Amino acid sequence: MPTQEEYSAWNPGLSTNLPLDLGRLETIFQAPNVYTDYEEVQEIAALTGLKPQHLVGFTSWRLVMHELIVRVGANIHIPEAELEEDLGINFRRITNDILHQHIAPLYPTIEIQFQHLSDCVKLEVDRVLTEEIMIHTPPVVIKKSVWPWHKKNPTEQPHLSSAEIQFKAINTLKTTGLAHTNPLIKAVYKSSYQILGSIAATRGLIGNDAIFMSRIICRHTLNNYGSYMVGKWIEPAIGTAVIANQYQLLKGVEKPVIISLKGASAAGKSTIRPLLKETMKQRGIESSLYGIISPDIWRRQLLDYESLGPHYKYSGRFTSNEVNIIDGKLDRYIRRVSQQNKSIPNILVDRFRFDSFSTQQIQKVLHGTYAKYAHTMYMYFIITAPQDTVERGWIRGKERGRYKSVEDFLGHSVEAYQGIPKLIFKWLAHTTPQYEFTFFDNSVPKGQFPLTSATGNQKGIQVFDPRVFINIERYQKINIHAQNAQQVYPNEKIMAVANNMSFFNQCLKRFPSASFSCSHKHQPYLIVRQKSYTISNQEELNLQREDPELEALFEQILAPRTCINSI
Repeated sequence: MPTQEEYSAWNPGLSTNLPLDLGRLETIFQAPNVYTDYEEVQEIAALTGLKPQHLVGFTSWRLVMHELIVRVGANIHIPEAELEEDLGINFRRITNDILHQHIAPLYPTIEIQFQHLSDCVKLEVDRVLTEEIMIHTPPVVIKKSVWPWHKKNPTEQPHLSSAEIQFKAINTLKTTGLAHTNPLIKAVYKSSYQILGSIAATRGLIGNDAIFMSRIICRHTLNNYGSYMVGKWIEPAIGTAVIANQYQLLKGVEKPVIISLKGASAAGKSTIRPLLKETMKQRGIESSLYGIISPDIWRRQLLDYESLGPHYKYSGRFTSNEVNIIDGKLDRYIRRVSQQNKSIPNILVDRFRFDSFSTQQIQKVLHGTYAKYAHTMYMYFIITAPQDTVERGWIRGKERGRYKSVEDFLGHSVEAYQGIPKLIFKWLAHTTPQYEFTFFDNSVPKGQFPLTSATGNQKGIQVFDPRVFINIERYQKINIHAQNAQQVYPNEKIMAVANNMSFFNQCLKRFPSASFSCSHKHQPYLIVRQKSYTISNQEELNLQREDPELEALFEQILAPRTCINSI
């Protein structure tokens, strides 16, 4: 077993999967966060196919924490400073002040209200199960006539199996729930549909244990609708705290801007965040006028890292499920407020979430979330070599106590770089909001602003270092099981420029034009318009082609196209 001094970036001392004997240390299983038992939740998960995070029961006090994190993150300006960790420190200071000084005195009342709500939920869940699900509909027996000319009675119904009867009843829950105006009843139907539908899909039948089903559905309802109600109960106390401490509230603006930082884990998103202040100021947005959504800063609010002893390296893993739960609540909260106000404040989003690279989510984001109120979406892609994320992540772990395995870092890189091309093309397919993206090359020393490799919008792209497009494709092909930096990349043939042109070729085909220049301050030396190109500075293009990789790249670009002008 290596000593602490022998651990390194490529041997960090933790496994990709959380060891079974440490599972109960996750925050979603620890008392007093939940009233459920770890073994019971694992057993139910195995029986039903549902994920454990959907089966735990959060206490009212933990739901207070969830809703407070949501409201501080969505409504209050959190000051940043030179150091990256200052955002988290200031977030915890504000959150804890509101919690201990203004909400804690109200907790006995909140607990009474929550217990009453729990009783109401159970009554409604039991009614739904008894009257609409746990019923035994006798099958209709259809007798076949011995006479071929005997016509079938039109009132006779086809025989339905028990499974078909239950599936039909479960599907009816969704329609019935949507028709209700009472929010509690609506929530019960929604949870019943989700839980029972998942169980039926996994097991084929939900069974006849109404007590068992009721327990699971009640937990799910209280974790969602119950959490929503807890948020309503604590809002007056938060308002009092804002006035008492003169916290600066975020306000909706006429032309809201969403700034989204995209990149693999440890690619440098949080590092670049303070450096973006100047960029945002140039766009007319002071740092005090936009909110920052950065779920990583919630982790120390949810877990005392110092209490973990020898297991401290799993602190990030211990909080991941709860962070994702709160992140979902934050999105839903901002959506509710934006629908009410028909506007949102300027928002900077800094998070790595697998579905944030999913093209299936784009339509939902555009029309089902707060993003539809945005006037402009600025998306900054932080392009960092996968082996560098391993090194940066190790340093981050030593500085902040949050570690990941090598396979996690490399796997997250593949996920991010596979998602980037799809993400760009999906967003570009829509005319609203206005969409602008930038590729940053983060192969620079810490503290320096990354190099701008390319920028683009619905009208075209400006390319300053075309190798970024090649690297995005190369980084999808890495060996995520590498044990050192030399094992990350496959052979040179696979990494060759000619074998990694697919993404760039799609860009040149889909964008109206692509201009190549050395920087924003320089005039283009080459302009490509889909099937043709114009050389506006032959000398500069020749200089670029002195680089062997760029020579191979330009050969791939120019050979199949027609030159319509050369100066």
